[in-house]
Amino acid sequence: MDEKSPFQEKKIPVSDLYEALQHNEKLDKIPDTIETNRIYRVALASNTKDAYKFDKYAWKNTRRTPYPKNNPEFIKIYYSCVNADKKKDGRCVKHVFISKVNDLDVLVCYFGNFYIAEKRPHGNCRLENSHVFHHTPASTIAQIDELVSKMPGAAAYKTLVATNGDVEAPRNAAQCQYRRQKYLKNQKITCDEIKNLILLSYELNGFYKLLQLQPETSIVLMHDQMKQQFASNIEWNHIIWSDAAHFEVLNRKNRTCVRRLRSEADQRFNFVPNVQGGEGSISVWGCMAGGARGPLVIYSGKVDGRAYVKIIEELLPSFIENAFDSSNKNWMFMHDNAPPHRSKYVE
Repeated sequence: MDEKSPFQEKKIPVSDLYEALQHNEKLDKIPDTIETNRIYRVALASNTKDAYKFDKYAWKNTRRTPYPKNNPEFIKIYYSCVNADKKKDGRCVKHVFISKVNDLDVLVCYFGNFYIAEKRPHGNCRLENSHVFHHTPASTIAQIDELVSKMPGAAAYKTLVATNGDVEAPRNAAQCQYRRQKYLKNQKITCDEIKNLILLSYELNGFYKLLQLQPETSIVLMHDQMKQQFASNIEWNHIIWSDAAHFEVLNRKNRTCVRRLRSEADQRFNFVPNVQGGEGSISVWGCMAGGARGPLVIYSGKVDGRAYVKIIEELLPSFIENAFDSSNKNWMFMHDNAPPHRSKYVE
């Protein structure tokens, strides 16, 4: 039969717990020499969250409950020792308090007679013939992780043993090898990362093709930079902006979708008319300034460098006379990076 614990309902004031969190020394692990009725503060790390479980005695987790019950600020875990008969014994207990604010700051308190508790070679290890392993401190784990990212596990083990000695040395070379393998595994590219990389390459390829087909897009991307560069020296009202556009009325290259009923499949309003010979579209060119609007030129076919120069020579001088004073010579003509604008006839 299990012995009933006289310490099971022992309560520690919350004020004492907060005082221990503020003033008690931070420990990486439970010390080898344990005193009863003393609160130990264990500062854990993300990779050593269970350090409060390990000491040289065997324990059985009894229950877990909020503490205090009316206004919970901690999670309290009850542990009862395992005696020499391999049974749970409540005459020696361990109380663990985990703060709800920071679950890496843990308080541990022992009550009872440690002579009742059975010693274990490695904390809560159940094997009688297990090797006596010590619990590696969080600071040593951090040093191992730092070294195994630069060198093999065996070399990291030799370096730490030579530096730290036996006090904070790794458990053995296998521990460093394990941390090394874990580091290499985290460095591998997963299938999802490869898929995301392929999708990103497709997007970049499409964007590059867009810049090749529409060179004026690069001008749009640099607009803010150009504005900052010229804003201090040039009045925007003195700049003549020009551009060309192509409108497809018939023979549209883009696919057109129609919402219809099944009975309306052969109706004329569901069909887009088609014109032979490349008709059904118009191209326009225009310009404007801060206080004036220039002429709108309608043309057909493609415009090369010669045709573009002819349009400018015919229409631009009259627009400049109407838009600016005769004494104003500070105007600037701006066009994009379209192929006709980069022709040798324009330059």
